[in-house]
Amino acid sequence: MNKQESKKSKKKSGYHVHPMSVKKQAVEEYEKGLSSSQVLCQRLDISIPALHGWRRQVRKYDGVNLKIRPQSPEELKLRVVRGIITRAYTVEQASTQYNVTKGSIKKWIEKYSSQLADINEELVPKKQDKSPIDQNRIRQLERALEDANLKIIGLETMINIAEKDLKIDIRKKSGTKR
Repeated sequence: MNKQESKKSKKKSGYHVHPMSVKKQAVEEYEKGLSSSQVLCQRLDISIPALHGWRRQVRKYDGVNLKIRPQSPEELKLRVVRGIITRAYTVEQASTQYNVTKGSIKKWIEKYSSQLADINEELVPKKQDKSPIDQNRIRQLERALEDANLKIIGLETMINIAEKDLKIDIRKKSGTKR
C-alpha cells in the first residue's frame, strides 16, 4: 500500500475511506456473484449505495465503460432457479439474498426451468388433474361433512339446553370413574 492509499484509509468525519484495492476486490466479488451486496456491505461496514458508487469508481479507475448493472453469471442464475425449484428459498428470499429484482428471477425461472426439468420431476410434486368422477366424489364428501357438522352442532345445543334448563349432567366429567 502506498502513502496515498494509507492516507485515504484513515477516517474522515466519521466515514471510513477504503483503498482502491479493497473497492476493486469487493466489486469483483459482487459482479461475479460470489457475495451478495448485503454480505459485502455488512463485512465492509458500508451502505448499498456506497457499493454501487464503488462500482462506478472502479470502472472509471480502470477505464472500463460497462453497464451499471452487469449481467449475472449463468451459474448464479442456475443456482437461484435451482434453489427456488427445490424450495430451498422463495423468490423474495432469493431477491434479497442475491440483490436481484423479483422480475429478473421470474424471467430466469422461465428461461432455465426447462434445463432443470430433471429436478422438477424428482423434487416437485406434479399437479394431478382431477377427473370428473373424483370431483363428484369430493363434492359428496364435502356435503356429508357439512351434514355431520350440523348434526354435531344440533346435538351439542340439545345437551347444553338439557344441562342448563333441566339441571341434568349429561357430559362425562373428567374426574369420574367408570
